Amino acid sequence: MLYLLAFSTTGGVGQFPSSRDMSAELHVAHQYDQQVNQVWAQDMDPFPWVNNGPNSNVFGFEPNYPCCTVNHGSAFPKFWMHNFFTGQNGSSLVHAFLGPTTFTGTLAGNNHVTVSVNTLYPFGTTLDYTISATKRFEFQIRVPDWAQSKLSTVSVGGSKPTSLEPDSHDLHTVNISPGTTKVQLSLDAQLKVIPRFNGSVAITKGPLNYALEVTFNKTSAPGLRSAQALVDVERLYPNAPASFITPADNHTLDNTLLPTSEWRLAIDPKTIKFVDKTHTTTVLPQYIWAPDSQPVSMTVSACQIEWGLVNGTAAPPPASPVACAGDKFEAKLVPFAAARLRLGEIPVMA
Repeated sequence: MLYLLAFSTTGGVGQFPSSRDMSAELHVAHQYDQQVNQVWAQDMDPFPWVNNGPNSNVFGFEPNYPCCTVNHGSAFPKFWMHNFFTGQNGSSLVHAFLGPTTFTGTLAGNNHVTVSVNTLYPFGTTLDYTISATKRFEFQIRVPDWAQSKLSTVSVGGSKPTSLEPDSHDLHTVNISPGTTKVQLSLDAQLKVIPRFNGSVAITKGPLNYALEVTFNKTSAPGLRSAQALVDVERLYPNAPASFITPADNHTLDNTLLPTSEWRLAIDPKTIKFVDKTHTTTVLPQYIWAPDSQPVSMTVSACQIEWGLVNGTAAPPPASPVACAGDKFEAKLVPFAAARLRLGEIPVMA
């Protein structure tokens, strides 16, 4: 069983930049296919893909086809543009997609409203709202499924926190008075160990999936253009300038990542410890998905196991519980998007 994620909206393994350091190179490059258990990113022969080429999980300029390249920058603008919605009658405001953001607009009845959200979400789970309005209105906040417990609370104007009461649409309503109102939302994020294929497990906490981090070495080569796309260009534009059909782009690189730490691992989920630095973090780094840039991580007891290959990549996780083939040691789980090489569905040690 091979799990693939095909991306057409984000770079790296989840987001942005540019220059010549490691994070920057992987943010001006992207994968066409990525794997939940990504033990290397290289040109593979044989390759496991059905329709896509052998370099589809290289971090490149145009691996396999240029749709991802073209759409690379569109994800976050679309996300932030749709953070807020008005209710059906236009008099209420809904914060649908949580995160640090602002809103300025006019609701029904010429009600001028501004909202500022200060938060480290999705790494932190407290959202501080400052809301100004000229008239009274209903402010609604979407409560994610994972946070719908009595331990998720809201405080209005410094009042004693009370449990959230989401309606059938998962919206909690706060009545906002004219003037400025402070609202603090605290979401309860429980660590979850989710059963996956062959007894392996996935680890989540709140809005984040976590993965076992695999360290790597990077080598680079000129960024190859998609062979399929070049054929299409020549077919659709027979008089295209020569610069349109060069086999490589001299502004970009194809990055091959090979593991420098052992990836054939199993863990003991009972030993997971959450490492939370959000209480001492005031500003997130610009390149938040770069390695070691997140204020949250986990540690877990791990050991090497027997685990083979199929079609040039990691075989499906061996049946758990699985015997250790070496000594136990402490490994690190990080937010999934921060782990270029990783195990996302992890065998459990016997």
